[in-house]
Amino acid sequence: MEEFRGADFSDGDHWLTERARGSGRSGAGGAEAWIRAGHIAHMSYVVRQLMGMAG
Repeated sequence: MEEFRGADFSDGDHWLTERARGSGRSGAGGAEAWIRAGHIAHMSYVVRQLMGMAG
């Protein structure tokens, strides 16, 4: 999807990419892992947006 910022954007996006490719640790993880990855990706986005506003 064009909204996906890529595996290098954050640790959360990297984790999601590994799950999509079937690489990394085996298994898809539980709900906690998916929520954590989503939060990391979102907070990385928010921080970068705020940094851009300050500069």
